[in-house]
Amino acid sequence: MAVPPADFQWYKDDRLLSSGTAEGLKVQTERTRSMLLFANVSTRHYGNYTCRAANRLGASSASMRLLRPGSLENSAPRPPGPLTLLSALGWLWWRM
Repeated sequence: MAVPPADFQWYKDDRLLSSGTAEGLKVQTERTRSMLLFANVSTRHYGNYTCRAANRLGASSASMRLLRPGSLENSAPRPPGPLTLLSALGWLWWRM
């Protein structure tokens, strides 16, 4: 939410979007917020989306990536399995 109200711009893969730019994609902007709405997501929608907001106090941006289900980037890494200690070595020394 932007206070004071901001001017919003949406980008897909660094290209400026407007409502109706892509079928099934709608930009809904109110005074203090902007939303990107998807309907019937297909391969043409996958990509990096960025919202840039600017008002008299400054500017900010936020990005998100829409990935196809099952893509490598979309899978979380597996946690490491059980660890086994193979050897331990300790040192004790002093100087006189």
